[in-house]
Amino acid sequence: MENDMSTIENVIEAPSAKEKSAVRREKIFSIINKSAAYLGVAGLGWLVPLMKIAAGDNPREQMGEVWQQLCIPLAGLIIFMSAWAWLAPKVDTSLGAIPGPAQVYEQAVNLYQDHLAERQKKADFM
Repeated sequence: MENDMSTIENVIEAPSAKEKSAVRREKIFSIINKSAAYLGVAGLGWLVPLMKIAAGDNPREQMGEVWQQLCIPLAGLIIFMSAWAWLAPKVDTSLGAIPGPAQVYEQAVNLYQDHLAERQKKADFM
């Protein structure tokens, strides 16, 4: 009988540390892959490769993804803003020059300040 028990124990061995680590890693990557769609919709898809690097994936491969999803769009925005700032004063319309990014930002701040003042007036009235 004792021989039978040792055979059963050999068959039902506890998973090794490597197996546990592999299962844990697969669970982490499963969670990351499920969250990728939600992060992509929110415009945060560039976080997925960083999370994969943190989970132990190949950094070289993932940095290519970061480059594609974060750096290239940022470079496009910087080029657009630079071209807008440089070309806006050169365009004259019947209403004057087209405002550049600095003037648009300044007016956005002024508009927000006006909004806060109107809210305060409303609160004071009530």
